[in-house]
Amino acid sequence: MLASFKLVYGYIAYYMHLDSPKVIRGLRYAYKRKAIVYILRNTITGMLYVGSTLSPSLRFHDHFIARNTNSALQEAMSHDGVSNFLAYIMEEVVFPRGFTFNDKVKHLRVIEQSYMDKYPVEQLYNSIRSSSK
Repeated sequence: MLASFKLVYGYIAYYMHLDSPKVIRGLRYAYKRKAIVYILRNTITGMLYVGSTLSPSLRFHDHFIARNTNSALQEAMSHDGVSNFLAYIMEEVVFPRGFTFNDKVKHLRVIEQSYMDKYPVEQLYNSIRSSSK
């Protein structure tokens, strides 16, 4: 199945060894207080999780330390091991002046959705095809 899945292209940075606390600390620090769109890729199956966040430090803590995010993703991390995942930072999002928190969330979801649309639904851990739902 891996051969039929699309690869991740167009990223600005990627991180491996996600089972390393040092790598996770570095990832969380590098994007602290930045809005980003990211992809987590299972290197065994080729499955992807597309995400976006206004608080990368907290979100990566939730993914890799607290392990309380998307249930399909967390199950795969438990089964295949976090060491078999890569984190791709697809883009840092800069918002127009005057955007409210809700405006930022909506704008980020539109961008996240555009990344989700690049991949077949069968390749995504995301349980809802539309990130705005």
